[in-house]
Amino acid sequence: RWPILPADEPAEAQQDETTTPVNEFDRAHIWQSLSLTPREKHVVDLVLQGHSTESIARAMRIVPGTVKVHRRNIYRKLKIKSQAGLFARFVEIIDARIRQDP
Repeated sequence: RWPILPADEPAEAQQDETTTPVNEFDRAHIWQSLSLTPREKHVVDLVLQGHSTESIARAMRIVPGTVKVHRRNIYRKLKIKSQAGLFARFVEIIDARIRQDP
């Protein structure tokens, strides 16, 4: 679900065979490295897929305010300040995983 693009590839290449998807083993490793609740992990997963707060609320059948609370808790736990920081943190985690097991 979370495609990884080489830094020099344009965004249009996401569907190209040059992308490397994150497999289930990698996803499990990523989740284990984070101290998030199952609901927070669900929010992160939806954010990384590009969903808005309102879309996440509909998907999880909660109000947007609850999504915002989850996001604040996620940002605090991951020591980030924004959605861009969330993406950057996951790129760091995935990059470290790839370097660990090329």
